[in-house]
Amino acid sequence: STVLLQSGKGCVGGVIWACWYDELDYFLDQDNSFNFFKLFGIVTDQWIKPYLGAIKTILSILIEQFLWCPIVFGCFEIPVSTLLNGGDLPSVKKEVDSKLGSLLISNAKIWTFANLVIYGIVPVDYRPIISNCVDVGWQSIVSSVSADCGRVDDDICVVSDVETLVLNSNTNVTDDEGKDLAFYAEKSRF
Repeated sequence: STVLLQSGKGCVGGVIWACWYDELDYFLDQDNSFNFFKLFGIVTDQWIKPYLGAIKTILSILIEQFLWCPIVFGCFEIPVSTLLNGGDLPSVKKEVDSKLGSLLISNAKIWTFANLVIYGIVPVDYRPIISNCVDVGWQSIVSSVSADCGRVDDDICVVSDVETLVLNSNTNVTDDEGKDLAFYAEKSRF
């Protein structure tokens, strides 16, 4: 059940990002009727054309970092993770408030440099594999944040002094109901 829900979240996230990149490419294409350059009155004449590739790369990084990532992380990634981890709707705002800033900073640290390298240096044929390698590292950060979303204090296992004593002794100690405390204490450590 959990694997299916998390897989569904990943699939929806993939669709969100795929649509974003398609729309961003369209928005930064100076030949389209509605594009960044026309919107802001920038003429892509002979002075800008030689630098258009670099300009588009920088613009796409800036637009993604300061517009799209806050929306996706704040409206999808953190809220959905919170709800999938058992959090309730009122806790979503608290989770977004506490995690969004650090997730955006981590994203900027990793993807700004990676995108500059991928789109500035790496040959086109190797871009997907290099991007996917960076994405594996990035997803480990996102999964760590996602796993922490919606956690409540009672999710944390605290081993009491009695359980520690049981673990350190060679004798079997049972509780009032006859349960073997060493077994439960050992199991709770994982």
